[in-house]
Amino acid sequence: MALYNVGKTIREARIRAGVSQEELCFGICSTPTLSKIEGCKQNPNKKTMEALLQRLGLPVGIYNISVTETEFKRASIEREIENKIAGSDYDIQELLERYRTLDKEMDALEEQFYLFMNALCQKALHTALNEVLALLEKAMCCTVPTFTLQGTGIHPLMTEIELMILNTIAKTEYTLQKKESAISRMYAVRNYFLHCPIDSVVFGTQYPVILFNLSNWEGLQNNFEAELALAEEGIEVCNKYGKLAYFEMLIFNKGFALASLNKKKEAKRFFAQAFYIMDAKNKQKHKLYGIKYVNEQFGYDFLEE
Repeated sequence: MALYNVGKTIREARIRAGVSQEELCFGICSTPTLSKIEGCKQNPNKKTMEALLQRLGLPVGIYNISVTETEFKRASIEREIENKIAGSDYDIQELLERYRTLDKEMDALEEQFYLFMNALCQKALHTALNEVLALLEKAMCCTVPTFTLQGTGIHPLMTEIELMILNTIAKTEYTLQKKESAISRMYAVRNYFLHCPIDSVVFGTQYPVILFNLSNWEGLQNNFEAELALAEEGIEVCNKYGKLAYFEMLIFNKGFALASLNKKKEAKRFFAQAFYIMDAKNKQKHKLYGIKYVNEQFGYDFLEE
């Protein structure tokens, strides 16, 4: 039975994808370092390994590598931060400071994580959004040094955190009324998900978020056919991958698009489904707001209870 070193896996996947070493390691590590990793002469650290695998669309959870004590501590703090963010708890300043001040200076990938989480924290604390955008731009430049907020293009190979940063940049731009830039950027991210290498777990988790944001924005511009198509695509992805974080919101958007297209009877069925799921998820605030809104907007008779 053949034994696969992570470097061998990276090399074989890179060659299959027709990607040069320079393209793959851009902003992550030097070309000579990647050459040593692929030749099984050097083991990457944990974050470098994950970034290289993600850019190739490969899963990151099947390889065991040695880590230093500092890397282990930083990884543990990362998990704490991510768990808090997942629970909408942005009280992470103390954790971020611990992360930053550990024994070894942060490398580019660790600094990117630190800056991105700090940007999310500052956004939750209602820091001026232009300052949040500056943090997000700085985070992106850690691994894509050529990135600027003025462009909406996408680097040919992206990691999960790079895609998340772009999504957050677009949402922040939209809030700042930079709608054209936000929508162009989000559609570019969507195009990446559709045509570039993405691990199935990342795709199933992150792609519905992109579709939800775009369906919202198209609906706000009265592009209801586009809103409907994006919401339906998102629902299909949620069902296929079993990732339901945005499921009820996409169903709600589908109902809204249908009602706006004067298909109110069909729309009511989807609103009812969305409210049922919100109830099951104990999202009463969302449910009551949604019921009040569609009753007033479309003349429905959902009970506000």
